[in-house]
Amino acid sequence: MINRRKGMIENVETLSAGFTQVKADVPLSRMFGYSTDLRSSTEGKGEFSMEYKFHQPVPREEQNQIVEEFERKRIEQQKAR
Repeated sequence: MINRRKGMIENVETLSAGFTQVKADVPLSRMFGYSTDLRSSTEGKGEFSMEYKFHQPVPREEQNQIVEEFERKRIEQQKAR
């Protein structure tokens, strides 16, 4: 589930009572909907927390998609006026 979100697992630790703690770096933009996916795959028992770690440039492919979407919306707004 982390790999599909372009995450990098840093550490996996087995805790008491059969719980596992996974520490990973995942881009914030890929975390939307994670709560639902996690709870679905853990029968509602999974929990997660996030904290800011560092800022990194957006990959070129994603940057191009963002710019294209912005331009498309801007053109649509201009036509609506």
